[in-house]
Amino acid sequence: MAILDLVVGTNLNSKKVKVIKSKNNHKYKPAPEKPEDIRGIPNLKEVRKKTSVQGGGKKRARYEDKKGNIYEWDYRHGTLEKYNKRGKHLGEYNPKTGKQLKPANKTRRVEP
Repeated sequence: MAILDLVVGTNLNSKKVKVIKSKNNHKYKPAPEKPEDIRGIPNLKEVRKKTSVQGGGKKRARYEDKKGNIYEWDYRHGTLEKYNKRGKHLGEYNPKTGKQLKPANKTRRVEP
């Protein structure tokens, strides 16, 4: 597994981004270090991790909003999966803009 540091942007607004590449050529996008870094969905708080990463040996970063909705970090796509407080999937969201990227998947659930 190799860890690459990439600098993205111009000299004035450069941002260092970590991309981790595995032997299988899968890319890994780490979760933000703090919930405040998720600008598209404000007022998230970090909560206990419960869902295992597929093929992975670790658990997904998990956040909650004031309404009790659950957000889990998708390490493969660098997005947030949203679930209601009962664990029913509500869609995939962009962490920077808060816009919905994919609709809800009726078959997907997590432990609340």
